[in-house]
This record gives sequence, C-alpha cells and structure tokens, in this order.
Amino acid sequence: MTAVADAVARATAAAPLLAGWDGTRRRDALHGCAAVLADRGDEIVKLAADETGLTETRLRGELDRTTGQLRLLGDHAAVPWRRVSPAAGPGGADVVTVPVPVGPVAVFAASNFPLAFGVPGGDTGSALAAGCPVVVKAHPAQPRTGELLGSLLAEVLPDGAFSLVSGGVEESLELVRAPGIRAVGFTGSLAGGRALMDAAAARPDPIPVYAEMGSLNPVFVLPGAATDPRWTDALAAAVTGSSGQLCTKPGLVVTESADFAARLASAVAGSPTHRMLTGAMADAHAAWRERAGTLGR
Repeated sequence: MTAVADAVARATAAAPLLAGWDGTRRRDALHGCAAVLADRGDEIVKLAADETGLTETRLRGELDRTTGQLRLLGDHAAVPWRRVSPAAGPGGADVVTVPVPVGPVAVFAASNFPLAFGVPGGDTGSALAAGCPVVVKAHPAQPRTGELLGSLLAEVLPDGAFSLVSGGVEESLELVRAPGIRAVGFTGSLAGGRALMDAAAARPDPIPVYAEMGSLNPVFVLPGAATDPRWTDALAAAVTGSSGQLCTKPGLVVTESADFAARLASAVAGSPTHRMLTGAMADAHAAWRERAGTLGR
C-alpha cells in the first residue's frame, strides 16, 4: 500500500467519528490546533523563514492569521445552523440548507503562504470544522516546514483525522483519484489546478475541486491616475510584494502614459531583491526576464 493509499484508508476509517462530533467537539479540536501552533510559533517561523526566504515579520503575521482562522472556524462550527429560503410562491416548499460532512477531503498546500494556505491553512480548517478528515499534500518547496506543521496537528487530532503525504505529480493525482476522497481544496498554479480538476472529473464518481489558481490580474491605468505618483508607488508595491509571488500580484499593466510606464519601471527596478520560493520559480523568472528584454527590439 502506498503512503497516499494508507492515508486515505485511515481518513476513511476516521470519517464516521468526525461526522459524529458535535459542534463543541469540533471547536475544541480546532482551538487545540491553533494553540499548539501558537506555542511552537518561534520554531515554526524560524524553519519557514529558512526554507522560504520570507521575512520573520511576514511569517509571524501569517502565523497569527493561521491560528486566528482556526479559532474562527472552530467558533463557527460550535453554533448549530440551518438556512431556510422561504417558498417562492403558494404551494411551494421551503429550501432548507444544513451542513453535512461529506467524508475525507484532500488539501494541497500552497507554496507562497506556507502557513495560512499551507498544511494548517484555511482549507484544512474548513474541512475539519465541517466534520471531515483531511489528507494534506505537502508542497515540495517546504518539506521541513510541512512536516513540522503536520506533526503538530497530528498531536492534537485523532488518528486518521489528519494525515500528511508528500511527493510530486503522481502522488497528487493518486490522491485525487482515490475512491475515499470526496472533495479537493487547492491553492496554486493554473496548470496544477487544471490537472487536478481534470482528474477529479474523470473519476467514475466525479468530486468537486475548490481551486484558487493563478491569474494574470490585469490593471488598467486611467488618465487621472497616470499623473498621480501615489498610484505609481502603490502599483509598484503590489507588483513586488513578497518578490511578486502572490496570487493577487498585477501581471499586466495597461496605460496610455509613457511617463507613467517609465516611473513604474523605475520604481519596480529600485525595489529590494528577494529570494524566490523555489529554484524552479527562479529559473522561470530568469527565462521570462530574458524574453521580456527582447520585446520592442
């Protein structure tokens, strides 16, 4: 049995237990996850900074976000809820929405947010809050950080409620195709997300994939903004934040003003350099920069 198959089997076995938890038990589990991450915060931040090159300030803020969202999701899970949409007309039936655990969920950790969108991130917390076991595929860019975070969550949660697997494309597809997996959460590239969506759709029993994928994020600079230097600075900061490795980073700027374009280029060029998250990302950026240098020649 492969590591992926073993993790899915344990998650499947744990599913009835988690589905039977009441809201208070789910809240306590998520608050426990938040507490252990906060207690080991210094160790987590130091290791993540070493592996990613992200600053301590950035990572401490992200850790606070991670523990905060785990507590928030726990508090939400503790309050029983149902949503009723009244009938549209005479003789119609009300539509009642209630949360129902669907079973094991596969989560793919992101590279650029190793904490808030990583192993203990929002997808993991949401699935646990809904009473679903989680099998997280660690991102290969941060193997040591992922392993530490996974071990901490495993200390708090019962066997099978949380599992961490590693590997590449084959393991990712194996996880999505595993019959026990009932839904997928993904944060990453368009190519990666598309591959997982295709695999999920091709199953004998297709399952949903909730994917946040990269995009171009075009920005159109209107004439009034082109003369305001504050917009130049703001846009340059948005492009270069975390070395441009954010899903919200503007990837295409459209302007009629040559002066604005020149000021923006100067501001971006003057920004501090930053280590890329992975060697592959650095190589891709270098290749893009070489191609961009040939434009307009």
